[in-house]
Amino acid sequence: MSLDELMRAWQSQESAPLYGVNETLLRLALYKEEAKVRTQWRVEGWVLYGVTPLLLAGVAFLFFIMVYDDDPRTSWDFALPIVGAVSWLLWAWSIYQFRTTQALRESRFGASLRDQVARHLAQLDYQATRVVRIGNVVRDSVPPVICGVMLVLAGWRINNEPFGTQWHWIVGGIAFSVFWTVLVVWLQRRRVSQELMPRKLRLETLLKELDGR
Repeated sequence: MSLDELMRAWQSQESAPLYGVNETLLRLALYKEEAKVRTQWRVEGWVLYGVTPLLLAGVAFLFFIMVYDDDPRTSWDFALPIVGAVSWLLWAWSIYQFRTTQALRESRFGASLRDQVARHLAQLDYQATRVVRIGNVVRDSVPPVICGVMLVLAGWRINNEPFGTQWHWIVGGIAFSVFWTVLVVWLQRRRVSQELMPRKLRLETLLKELDGR
């Protein structure tokens, strides 16, 4: 039985007593949910920290070509890969800091059932605030877009392509990035409203009962 099924069964009871929830099943369901969240974070971490060295190597390669190429270069040409790399590093650092803060927050909880419920509530808050707060959405989406655009432009400049002849690709790429970001954020917010928030409310009610024991 999943956590949501267990909580719905508990809440559907006439008086919703705490003894209506099998504590062993609840602990197991919470453990499974925490394991899914940690697996997701690990995968995201592998992608983030695996891509970062490759991206920096690509930026160094582009910069090396610009420096030793015989074609004349402007300061703007050199700025393109640098701005892209800085944008990516700032984004990676902000994600790292945010997750470190969240990990410290979760480490305050112990092994009791109450602490396990509270820890899962903290995880739900973390997932929700990533897509509900505008500042977090901007932090998660804008720097990677800037990085991608800068590196594409740097690649064009290495081939001596003037920006004026490629403006439609630039506008199209930015428009697609914005569309994709909006779609992902909409899907995530939909999941928050339909799945995470109802679960959060049920767990908060359960936490109040645990506090009143």
